[in-house]
Amino acid sequence: MDQQFTKIYDYHVWANKRVFAKLKEVPEQLLQKEIQSVFPTILDAVGHTYRVDVVWLNVMMGKSFDEIVALMGGVTEKIKTMNLADFENAYQSLANQYEEFFSSLGYKDQPVVTEHPQFGKLESTVSELVQHVSNHGTYHRGNITAMLRQLGYSGASTDYIFYLFEKQKEEAR
Repeated sequence: MDQQFTKIYDYHVWANKRVFAKLKEVPEQLLQKEIQSVFPTILDAVGHTYRVDVVWLNVMMGKSFDEIVALMGGVTEKIKTMNLADFENAYQSLANQYEEFFSSLGYKDQPVVTEHPQFGKLESTVSELVQHVSNHGTYHRGNITAMLRQLGYSGASTDYIFYLFEKQKEEAR
């Protein structure tokens, strides 16, 4: 598993886990408290990022726009009732699905073609879409950190360099 895209996805999972660890330090009711920010609540930000991760896995798997829209209706409804523990479990399950998908590719990059009614046809690769998933997650982990600070809590440090330091220490053991 030496493909760069799997390392980027591993970073995304690592960073999400760090955010969940930080969110567990906050009273659950504060995660649902409405504040003036990019999202109404922290859990809304968590749910948005999860939905987008689901969408892009399905794009990579070759599902059509209409198939994904149908799937997302159910995901969106389910998210409305989820608490932090539910989200953490859903993220882990989704990470396992990504891993299974990467395994099915033999951890090799593949072309992906998708069509969107507004944006048209996109020819890309799994690695480019994984980079997007990670970048999107990074952006919203930053939103979550800002929201936590508004509520008087510190955010999780999720810089890629800290991931590299941690992985290096793990490999040295």
